[in-house]
Amino acid sequence: MDESEISEFHKSLLERTDSGFTLIDLDTYTDLKAIKAIRNAFAHPKDEWSFNSPEIEKLAKALKAYRPGSNVRELFQKSSANVAAAIGAKADALIYSHAAKPVE
Repeated sequence: MDESEISEFHKSLLERTDSGFTLIDLDTYTDLKAIKAIRNAFAHPKDEWSFNSPEIEKLAKALKAYRPGSNVRELFQKSSANVAAAIGAKADALIYSHAAKPVE
């Protein structure tokens, strides 16, 4: 995923999940907010930024898996995938729990 692809995917994900954060755990929500901040930084740059920019690394420190020296691009991609998986798992659990209820 290159930097130009980030915007649409993450904007869509955040719009659908931001108001429903009670459906996900706090770590996932915290990562989701950090992903949103990074996406917004790329969407509204003050300078020419990349994942190596100090401003982006500062935002990436909010990701739960961040460690000094982390590859910020890889961390962002992995965190995005983890958030999407967590949200998908919760959605699946909700769907299956309702599907398993007997029809009255």
